[in-house]
Amino acid sequence: MRTARKLAKSVGIHSVRYMEFNHLDAIVQGVISGLGVSLVPYSVIQRYIGENKLRYFPFPAEYKTIQISLIRKKDSLMTSAFEKLVQAFQTYVWTLKSRMHI
Repeated sequence: MRTARKLAKSVGIHSVRYMEFNHLDAIVQGVISGLGVSLVPYSVIQRYIGENKLRYFPFPAEYKTIQISLIRKKDSLMTSAFEKLVQAFQTYVWTLKSRMHI
């Protein structure tokens, strides 16, 4: 949400009311229904753009970097499958960082 607030302020929008939904489909349907706007992955809205139900605006380059985390329940068992997932995740993040020269 911080990125959304920062972007809004950068274009002169200082008063924003936020709504939270727990599913991407609910967010998209809310926008289609006229409740407002949202920041969602392009892959989620591609179909709706093709059906001419939504318009989209590419995110400005300076706002395209986000921080992501892989999380799990604190006391859950660390299985070998989950360890491999963590390793794959770390490799993926390292690859992205090296491409972006971070």
